[in-house]
Amino acid sequence: MLATLVVALAFTATACAAGEAIEETAGSVAEQVQAGVEAVPVAANLACDADRRTLEVAIEAFTLMQGGPPTAEADLVGDYIREESPLFDLDPTGAIVPAPGSTCT
Repeated sequence: MLATLVVALAFTATACAAGEAIEETAGSVAEQVQAGVEAVPVAANLACDADRRTLEVAIEAFTLMQGGPPTAEADLVGDYIREESPLFDLDPTGAIVPAPGSTCT
């Protein structure tokens, strides 16, 4: 009888420890998901900043090499950037502006 009681107590303690581990793991997963959700806007802002800076440098290089600023973003493709930015456009004055549908400012 005493042996049965010891085994029952050991099983109960193990089950509680396993349940606590599951709760801790679930909490940890929830925290990681929350951190990931919060990181999305930060990453988007970093992408905007990097894309804007790339265009600024390309426009500077184009202006120095060609003697004047580009009239369109397409003028930069090939020698100064690989492809047109999906986040920004150049307006008629050559200023960098957010592309339609872009979340960049």
